[in-house]
Amino acid sequence: MTAHLTLYPDVPSDRRSLIVRDLPTITLVLLFVWLGVRVYDLVADLTVLGSGVREAGTTVKGGFDSVAGAGAVSILPVVGGPMPDALHERRRLLAMRAVFGLPFRELLRYTRDPFCDLAAGRYDALVAAALADVGIVARPTSAPTTA
Repeated sequence: MTAHLTLYPDVPSDRRSLIVRDLPTITLVLLFVWLGVRVYDLVADLTVLGSGVREAGTTVKGGFDSVAGAGAVSILPVVGGPMPDALHERRRLLAMRAVFGLPFRELLRYTRDPFCDLAAGRYDALVAAALADVGIVARPTSAPTTA
């Protein structure tokens, strides 16, 4: 005796009844697959925004570094000192953003004592933490680390 498996009953009225009940289910599955693909495509399009923000941040950082380091603005007066000092002071602001805005556990990945580093003017690790928080990898710099 061999038994064979059938998808639908052999009786036409029963078969028709099951097919009619299966159609909405199949329709819903196809609809959900289509919606899933659409959502996936929309989210994939949003990744461009993150890349653009990262590139813009890197460009701005490079611009500040080149202007401050080239000596082009070394004689321009600014309240509190010459222009290169003001451009390098942004490191202090980034360090403050890290200390006051990031979770302490996150800061501990970069420095053992974030508050002491901020007070002592040791900004490198804190700046790296602030930049990493927005997806920018800091490169080593020879800029002064004090305000």
